[in-house]
Amino acid sequence: MAFRGNLNQFISAERFAPYWQDADWNGSIDDGYGRYFWNVALSESLYPGLQGLEVALRNSLHTAISQNWGGESWFDAVLLPPEVKTLAETRNTLRRLRIPESVGQIVANSSLGFWVSLFNSRYEGILWPNLLKAVFPAMPNRGRTRRNLSARLNGIRKLRNRVFLYEPIWKYPNLVQRHEEIWETIGWISPDMRASAKMFDRFLEIYQLGPTHYRKRISEYLTLPRQNPHSPISPPARRAAVADAVAPDGSEIRLLLDERHGVSGASMVEAMLPPGQVSRPVYHRTVAEMWYILEGYGQVWRCPPDTDPAGIEPMAVQPGAALTIPVGWCFQFSAAADSAAGLRFLCITIPPWPGDGEAQPADYGGLGPATI
Repeated sequence: MAFRGNLNQFISAERFAPYWQDADWNGSIDDGYGRYFWNVALSESLYPGLQGLEVALRNSLHTAISQNWGGESWFDAVLLPPEVKTLAETRNTLRRLRIPESVGQIVANSSLGFWVSLFNSRYEGILWPNLLKAVFPAMPNRGRTRRNLSARLNGIRKLRNRVFLYEPIWKYPNLVQRHEEIWETIGWISPDMRASAKMFDRFLEIYQLGPTHYRKRISEYLTLPRQNPHSPISPPARRAAVADAVAPDGSEIRLLLDERHGVSGASMVEAMLPPGQVSRPVYHRTVAEMWYILEGYGQVWRCPPDTDPAGIEPMAVQPGAALTIPVGWCFQFSAAADSAAGLRFLCITIPPWPGDGEAQPADYGGLGPATI
């Protein structure tokens, strides 16, 4: 199909080969595309942890060294020739980009490789072991050695480079363990940084979906009717008189806009919960939603991950209210008994609804037992 031809034009055979021609994974070229886009999703899902670690590590190192080496301009007093050379390259880059050179700019623009190199054995007796506790205040004493940290940080650095160079990571050795180590290391530096950045971590969800999920998404995409770019604009979609489906939460769904109408990256439906009903509590694995209340009154309860659900209060909604359902948040909603139209709202899903298995039952709902 033209779709595959277009992909082949922009993904070189050499880059695609590890996903398709793999000794341990048989299958068609479309299976290879499933692995390719699974790899894209895995790389994206590692970004919050990799970013959090790099920011926390460089700032913790800079603070600790500054406090022990007489101020922020410690570079000339501490660094050995390999790192002096790397620092000179950073300074040259700042000058080339006409960015005023300051300590803050040097710290922010120095690579992860530069900071990890400070854990090499040549800095034993200069920085280590004296600064270990200052840099990693929440790390257990047992195992808190320069050697252990150097091995771990270099392993994370190698994974980070593969992610940012768009290389295959889907078969990376001990990928799940490496993901756990990233977050554990952030926690050793700053538990608060770990807790805040962890809210955006979707790695395990993406990893568990596997390549078959993305293979299926591509198959669904290929079966969608295509609009000729030279044909007239498609007419407006119309609300169906009868519901097209029942959502996993129990509400009635009427399909409105999706890729069939030229929409890319989102879909829109109308949802309706009958009067006096309480939905089933669920959460979404990979999509976020935006709701706009059209008609009726009710309540909506939303609970972020890793939060005590009993402490979250529901909120009242009415026509004109707008709200979001972030990825991974448990939610439940109800329609007031005296609301003749039930609770009717527009729901925009980003990315488009992927199909069965996206919505998962939640253990707790803040509005009580479901009635539908």
